Amino acid sequence: VLTKLYKLAYNFSEGLAIVEIGGKRGYIDLFDEIAIEPIFDDSDGFSQGLAAVRIGGRYGYIDRSGKLVIKPAYENARWFSDGFAPVELEGRWGFIDRDGRMRIEPQYEEVGNFYDGLAAVRIKGAWGYIDKAGRVVIQPQFSRAGRFNLGLASIERCKEPESARSSKSCRLGYVSKSGKIIGTQNL
Repeated sequence: VLTKLYKLAYNFSEGLAIVEIGGKRGYIDLFDEIAIEPIFDDSDGFSQGLAAVRIGGRYGYIDRSGKLVIKPAYENARWFSDGFAPVELEGRWGFIDRDGRMRIEPQYEEVGNFYDGLAAVRIKGAWGYIDKAGRVVIQPQFSRAGRFNLGLASIERCKEPESARSSKSCRLGYVSKSGKIIGTQNL
């Protein structure tokens, strides 16, 4: 049972939870003990052994001991999945591996994480999917694109621009990893 109250507390991931103390974020363990001191301006939960943290206006990654393993160099950063993490540089998104090497250069307006070997990417306002080599495998054509799970991802196509969109102008469905649209008529 946790006995302390925190200004901010998140769910546990990989045995640690983000807490905010004195305006800084750190991590507690399952025994409500400080595992990683609250020294970060922002932080994410642990995934694949690493967590994104913001120090001095830039994001890097720490391991579960709190050691900085990927230096803070990014405007924004997300969690690792399928061995890659999305990072933002100069307003564009790309992907790094767990060693901090840039694997897919920042070139996308927005991205999702990799799941089942594919990641959603937004190019010129439309969403499509790339593989881990950075190849477009499903052309950008969707208004929204979810993550893949068991070979399918949820998608949405809308007839109107986002600012004028209503639910009546949009159709929901699924796309397979081969690009086949499934589950709805007239998508």
